[in-house]
Amino acid sequence: WADPDSLRFLAYLAQRIEDLPVTMLLAGRPADPAHSAAGALWAQLAARPAAVALYPRPLSQAAAVAWTRDQLGTGAADEFCRACHTATGGNPLFLRELLRALDGAGVSPSAAAAAQVQAVGPAAIRRFILHRLAGLGTEAGVLAQAVAVLGDESDLALAGRVAGLAPDAARGAADDLVRAGIFGPAERMGFVHPIVRAALYEDLAPGERQARHAAAAQVLAAEGAPAERITAHLLLTGPAGDQRRIGTLRAAAVSAVRRGAPGAAATRLQRALAESPAEQERAEILTELGRCEVATM
Repeated sequence: WADPDSLRFLAYLAQRIEDLPVTMLLAGRPADPAHSAAGALWAQLAARPAAVALYPRPLSQAAAVAWTRDQLGTGAADEFCRACHTATGGNPLFLRELLRALDGAGVSPSAAAAAQVQAVGPAAIRRFILHRLAGLGTEAGVLAQAVAVLGDESDLALAGRVAGLAPDAARGAADDLVRAGIFGPAERMGFVHPIVRAALYEDLAPGERQARHAAAAQVLAAEGAPAERITAHLLLTGPAGDQRRIGTLRAAAVSAVRRGAPGAAATRLQRALAESPAEQERAEILTELGRCEVATM
């Protein structure tokens, strides 16, 4: 929260107190890529020979339980407190926002209410995540949304194409998201915690969500991905009268039947019918659908 001039003074001061019984204690989050000058000064301070950098780990379950009871009352049930830790991964900021939201919503911290924690969690941190994203620019925002749709462990090139970004732009946006603490520092892209992905996914308007799943299905189909993987996205889109989708959905239905899942196959065939197949193909799909529905009885 320090302005660049204040950081310059602190960097200046740090050089002159190393031999004195003086301690300078500073705290901050990773530097925001949008403020590179401040980030450089922060790195300069941390690189001083006498500097000791401490990187706090997530809260343990015991610490999260203690904090939850401190905020919501000593009578908070163990199951409820543990659910708060699980929902936030022990991230202190996320836990604080979650507890505020639960208290504001009047949720009783009982064992029976533990299931409500996962429902409230994404909404509680959405404001913070969107604020961080806004400072990173449009490219980081669309890439984060693409990964929210594709899921964790996403390939950078695939997510970049779904987001409509050039390879260099996608790489730069991914690095910015890691530095901002939204993506984890892994080779394949993913969020620091499932609650972050849920917050971004739920922020998408229904039509926008369907459009992004349609884009993911189109890119996956162009890459020759398995029909089941493509279908996972098609099932979350609206009908478009696309005959290519029909073939993919029917192939996924065949795969489901082979796995002994006729109910799943029926869902895929019903979705194929929504794409308005030609009369002959429609009759074939209805026949296949009938067999699947009989098999589920």
